[in-house]
Amino acid sequence: VMATYIFQPLLEAWEGWKTLTRYIDGVLGTGDEIFDIEAHDNLIFDDDLYTRSRRYFWVINCLNESERTIGLNIHTWTHYRDTHLLPLSEDLLRAGNGKVKKELDSTIQRCDEILVNLEKVKKQFSEQRAKAVALRDGVILLFNLLCFPSMIREPTNTT
Repeated sequence: VMATYIFQPLLEAWEGWKTLTRYIDGVLGTGDEIFDIEAHDNLIFDDDLYTRSRRYFWVINCLNESERTIGLNIHTWTHYRDTHLLPLSEDLLRAGNGKVKKELDSTIQRCDEILVNLEKVKKQFSEQRAKAVALRDGVILLFNLLCFPSMIREPTNTT
């Protein structure tokens, strides 16, 4: 059954995406850097080559594309399952082929479990992207404040 051939690539895709989440966590930091002044400053200050800013832009673009690709994987599996495999399962039931139906249903369930995990990874990517955007924006803001101090305005009292 074709579902059996779909399970392994879905599983490998999920494992690959998990690897990327761990790598990006390492690039962005754990959050504990706030308590370590040097580590914290390394996250928000940039060098003359804008290494950190470029890294954040790369992470944001990578995560955008990764989320899109996972979404396509999810959509493709769901569409194939709903339009081909579930009707086939019903046909197998009507034909009295319970053993093959049971195998098919089991494989569908295993693929759906991977789908839940892919949704979790997609959510992690969204959270990582938000963190990367905040870090990138912080680097840009700090750069502007340091290079263009005249941009700093005193609050005005409007009352």
